[in-house]
Amino acid sequence: MAPAAHIGPGCVVRGPAYIGAGVEAMDVRLESCVVEKGCRLMGCVVKDSTVMEYSRVMEGAIVTQAVIGGYCLLGPNATVCGEILDGNAAVLGDFSTVSPGSVFSGPVKAGPFTNVSGFCDHDIPAFISRGGSRLSLDEALKICWLRVGRWENRIVSDYELNLVKKIYKTVRRGGRSPGQPGKPIFSKG
Repeated sequence: MAPAAHIGPGCVVRGPAYIGAGVEAMDVRLESCVVEKGCRLMGCVVKDSTVMEYSRVMEGAIVTQAVIGGYCLLGPNATVCGEILDGNAAVLGDFSTVSPGSVFSGPVKAGPFTNVSGFCDHDIPAFISRGGSRLSLDEALKICWLRVGRWENRIVSDYELNLVKKIYKTVRRGGRSPGQPGKPIFSKG
């Protein structure tokens, strides 16, 4: 556990586990997981999973056998669950949202800037909002500005904004999104 992490009352941590700097956890159960820097976990369960930097997992949410990208938001009572029997993780791309009470289940993948709403057991392409409509570039940039600004307390760089624009244009042309959980879309390396 990183020195700057804050594990509050009611937390249970069972290893192996890595808790990054600046993580805030309150009344959570963490088992065999990695929680990267700056994440905020409130009243949730994270088991056999990785939660990338600055993501938020809210009250009643359950994350099992999953990779949650950076700057994601899992609403209250949301569930992200990979296949327990065959070990395939559910993967949620950077800046994605799982709406309150929604379920993202199975060996499924969601690209960056997606919004899972209701029950979903299939892959979701990047930049898809509720009901299957495409997120506009302006909407994606707004999500980026708000989450980085509020959660990391800094201004989004031109490099980062240009990277989001490039990913958006690549996806619109039918190309595959370069942002994959495990390698944040803001990674320069």
